[in-house]
Amino acid sequence: MREKPILYKDINGFITCSLCNGYLIDAATIPECLHTFCKTCIAAYLDNDEEDNTRCPKCDSVIDHVNPWRVLVFDRTLQSIAYKLVPHLYKEEIERQIAYCKERDLPYPPALVEKLQEKRDEEEPQTIPSNSDLHIYDDQVAICIESKSKDLQSLNICLVAITT
Repeated sequence: MREKPILYKDINGFITCSLCNGYLIDAATIPECLHTFCKTCIAAYLDNDEEDNTRCPKCDSVIDHVNPWRVLVFDRTLQSIAYKLVPHLYKEEIERQIAYCKERDLPYPPALVEKLQEKRDEEEPQTIPSNSDLHIYDDQVAICIESKSKDLQSLNICLVAITT
Protein backbone atom coordinates (compact mmCIF):
# COMPACT_ATOMS: atom_id res chain seq x y z
CA MET A 1 0.00 0.00 0.00
CA ARG A 2 1.39 3.39 -1.06
CA GLU A 3 0.71 6.72 0.60
CA LYS A 4 1.06 9.92 -1.37
CA PRO A 5 0.76 13.16 0.57
CA ILE A 6 -1.43 15.78 -1.10
CA LEU A 7 -1.70 19.35 0.10
CA TYR A 8 -5.17 20.56 1.03
CA LYS A 9 -4.79 23.66 -1.15
CA ASP A 10 -4.18 21.42 -4.19
CA ILE A 11 -7.55 19.63 -3.93
CA ASN A 12 -9.68 22.47 -2.55
CA GLY A 13 -10.48 23.69 -6.08
CA PHE A 14 -12.01 20.31 -6.94
CA ILE A 15 -14.48 20.32 -4.04
CA THR A 16 -15.62 23.95 -4.21
CA CYS A 17 -18.34 25.51 -6.36
CA SER A 18 -17.13 28.30 -8.65
CA LEU A 19 -20.52 30.04 -8.45
CA CYS A 20 -20.75 30.44 -4.65
CA ASN A 21 -17.08 29.74 -3.76
CA GLY A 22 -18.28 27.39 -1.02
CA TYR A 23 -17.82 23.66 -0.64
CA LEU A 24 -19.98 21.52 -2.92
CA ILE A 25 -23.44 20.66 -1.60
CA ASP A 26 -25.45 18.20 -3.73
CA ALA A 27 -22.79 18.28 -6.46
CA ALA A 28 -24.15 18.50 -10.02
CA THR A 29 -21.86 18.00 -13.03
CA ILE A 30 -22.29 19.16 -16.61
CA PRO A 31 -21.24 16.13 -18.71
CA GLU A 32 -20.05 18.13 -21.74
CA CYS A 33 -17.26 19.89 -19.84
CA LEU A 34 -17.24 18.04 -16.48
CA HIS A 35 -17.55 21.23 -14.42
CA THR A 36 -19.30 20.68 -11.10
CA PHE A 37 -21.40 23.09 -9.06
CA CYS A 38 -23.72 23.02 -6.05
CA LYS A 39 -27.18 21.88 -7.12
CA THR A 40 -28.81 25.08 -5.86
CA CYS A 41 -26.17 27.28 -7.50
CA ILE A 42 -26.50 25.71 -10.94
CA ALA A 43 -30.31 25.70 -10.53
CA ALA A 44 -30.31 29.46 -9.86
CA TYR A 45 -28.04 29.98 -12.85
CA LEU A 46 -30.21 27.87 -15.18
CA ASP A 47 -33.43 29.52 -13.99
CA ASN A 48 -32.07 33.05 -14.50
CA ASP A 49 -33.88 34.50 -17.53
CA GLU A 50 -31.46 37.43 -17.86
CA GLU A 51 -28.45 35.23 -18.67
CA ASP A 52 -27.75 32.76 -21.45
CA ASN A 53 -28.39 29.72 -19.29
CA THR A 54 -27.70 27.15 -22.00
CA ARG A 55 -23.93 27.45 -21.50
CA CYS A 56 -21.61 26.39 -18.68
CA PRO A 57 -21.00 29.34 -16.34
CA LYS A 58 -17.34 28.39 -16.02
CA CYS A 59 -16.15 27.58 -19.56
CA ASP A 60 -19.06 28.77 -21.75
CA SER A 61 -19.48 25.40 -23.48
CA VAL A 62 -23.00 24.62 -24.70
CA ILE A 63 -25.02 22.55 -22.23
CA ASP A 64 -28.33 21.98 -24.02
CA HIS A 65 -30.28 24.54 -26.03
CA VAL A 66 -33.71 23.16 -25.22
CA ASN A 67 -33.53 21.78 -21.69
CA PRO A 68 -30.22 22.24 -19.83
CA TRP A 69 -31.69 20.47 -16.76
CA ARG A 70 -31.90 17.23 -18.71
CA VAL A 71 -28.13 16.75 -18.95
CA LEU A 72 -27.08 17.56 -15.37
CA VAL A 73 -25.60 14.58 -13.53
CA PHE A 74 -25.64 14.47 -9.75
CA ASP A 75 -22.12 13.49 -8.72
CA ARG A 76 -22.49 11.41 -5.57
CA THR A 77 -18.85 10.32 -5.62
CA LEU A 78 -17.45 13.85 -5.64
CA GLN A 79 -19.99 14.87 -3.01
CA SER A 80 -18.90 11.98 -0.81
CA ILE A 81 -15.26 13.01 -1.17
CA ALA A 82 -16.12 16.62 -0.23
CA TYR A 83 -17.95 15.41 2.87
CA LYS A 84 -14.96 13.25 3.84
CA LEU A 85 -12.40 16.00 3.32
CA VAL A 86 -14.27 18.81 5.09
CA PRO A 87 -14.98 17.90 8.70
CA HIS A 88 -18.58 18.51 9.81
CA LEU A 89 -19.76 19.70 6.35
CA TYR A 90 -22.31 16.88 6.09
CA LYS A 91 -23.65 17.44 9.61
CA GLU A 92 -23.88 21.21 9.11
CA GLU A 93 -25.75 20.77 5.81
CA ILE A 94 -28.33 18.50 7.46
CA GLU A 95 -28.75 21.03 10.28
CA ARG A 96 -29.24 23.86 7.75
CA GLN A 97 -31.92 21.86 5.94
CA ILE A 98 -33.69 21.05 9.22
CA ALA A 99 -33.62 24.71 10.27
CA TYR A 100 -35.00 25.76 6.87
CA CYS A 101 -37.93 23.34 7.18
CA LYS A 102 -38.64 24.31 10.80
CA GLU A 103 -38.59 28.07 10.07
CA ARG A 104 -41.20 27.62 7.34
CA ASP A 105 -43.26 24.89 9.05
CA LEU A 106 -42.55 22.54 6.14
CA PRO A 107 -42.48 18.76 6.37
CA TYR A 108 -39.06 17.22 6.02
CA PRO A 109 -38.45 16.00 2.45
CA PRO A 110 -37.83 12.23 2.09
CA ALA A 111 -34.14 12.81 1.23
CA LEU A 112 -33.64 14.74 4.46
CA VAL A 113 -35.32 12.00 6.48
CA GLU A 114 -32.87 9.50 4.92
CA LYS A 115 -29.91 11.77 5.78
CA LEU A 116 -31.14 12.08 9.37
CA GLN A 117 -31.35 8.30 9.64
CA GLU A 118 -27.84 7.91 8.17
CA LYS A 119 -26.53 10.44 10.69
CA ARG A 120 -28.17 8.53 13.56
CA ASP A 121 -26.79 5.23 12.24
CA GLU A 122 -23.26 6.68 12.12
CA GLU A 123 -23.53 7.83 15.75
CA GLU A 124 -24.64 4.40 16.94
CA PRO A 125 -21.86 1.87 17.50
CA GLN A 126 -21.92 -0.79 14.81
CA THR A 127 -21.67 -4.44 15.67
CA ILE A 128 -20.15 -6.58 12.97
CA PRO A 129 -20.75 -10.32 13.10
CA SER A 130 -17.56 -12.30 13.68
CA ASN A 131 -18.07 -14.41 10.55
CA SER A 132 -18.67 -11.43 8.22
CA ASP A 133 -16.42 -10.12 5.47
CA LEU A 134 -15.02 -6.92 7.02
CA HIS A 135 -14.01 -5.16 3.81
CA ILE A 136 -17.68 -4.75 2.91
CA TYR A 137 -18.11 -2.28 5.77
CA ASP A 138 -14.97 -0.29 4.99
CA ASP A 139 -14.79 2.68 2.65
CA GLN A 140 -12.66 2.22 -0.45
CA VAL A 141 -10.75 5.49 0.15
CA ALA A 142 -9.07 6.32 3.44
CA ILE A 143 -8.28 9.96 4.21
CA CYS A 144 -5.84 11.03 6.88
CA ILE A 145 -5.42 14.71 7.79
CA GLU A 146 -2.15 15.44 9.56
CA SER A 147 -0.54 18.60 10.85
CA LYS A 148 3.20 18.94 11.36
CA SER A 149 2.80 22.13 13.37
CA LYS A 150 0.78 22.91 16.44
CA ASP A 151 -0.99 25.92 14.89
CA LEU A 152 -2.76 23.77 12.26
CA GLN A 153 -1.95 26.30 9.52
CA SER A 154 -0.44 23.79 7.13
CA LEU A 155 -2.35 20.52 6.83
CA ASN A 156 -1.08 17.63 4.77
CA ILE A 157 -3.64 15.14 3.51
CA CYS A 158 -2.79 11.57 2.65
CA LEU A 159 -5.16 9.82 0.27
CA VAL A 160 -4.76 6.08 0.29
CA ALA A 161 -6.54 3.93 -2.26
CA ILE A 162 -7.32 0.50 -0.90
CA THR A 163 -7.38 -2.22 -3.50
CA THR A 164 -8.20 -5.85 -3.02
